[in-house]
Amino acid sequence: MTPPEATLPTGTVTFAFNTLSLHPFARRLAACCQSLHQQGFAPGMQACLSACDEGLRWITPRGIRFAAMQPNSFIVSWPDERVRIIAPELEFPKAAAALHDAIYRARPDIQSIIQTPLPPAFAHALSQSPPSDAFAFLSTLNEDSPLRIAICTETCEQTNGSGVLNAEWRTLVEMNDVILSANHGVLVLGTSPEAALATLELLHWAKLPG
Repeated sequence: MTPPEATLPTGTVTFAFNTLSLHPFARRLAACCQSLHQQGFAPGMQACLSACDEGLRWITPRGIRFAAMQPNSFIVSWPDERVRIIAPELEFPKAAAALHDAIYRARPDIQSIIQTPLPPAFAHALSQSPPSDAFAFLSTLNEDSPLRIAICTETCEQTNGSGVLNAEWRTLVEMNDVILSANHGVLVLGTSPEAALATLELLHWAKLPG
């Protein structure tokens, strides 16, 4: 799917690409979106899923319900943004894409990010002081590979304006696979879309103590 380097124009080129519906990775992403919707993890239009595959970045558009996501609903970009594949009716999620791209730069091992609102019980627990006490048990949910979970109650900017994570968020991202943020919801980092989804399922079905 990647064109020869010489054919890539300068600047961002936006155009419809209807054959995405035939792309196997697009089908995998659409299946993850449908699962997020069916399990109630992506209410309204507040969730975002992105992933990397063969040098390309895939991300869900802004303002679309996950129930409506189809294989040709995704936005595909080359990492340097010289080419962006997007249907005319879709809106690029600028803020989410900037954060996700910064995370991918900080964590080359990560291939997918799911960002959703906090479950109500988590939002309540996060408002308590200290919030970490209510979440400490979550790190033991996955016995084969214990989850590394960070709690962020601050409302600071994640990036420094140049596409790089600030010092605080870079530490959070480098040391953890899940970030529970008071103002940005749940960020799950995974080695694949399916792995990120599996981690999110563990979090959502967990019962907080107390």
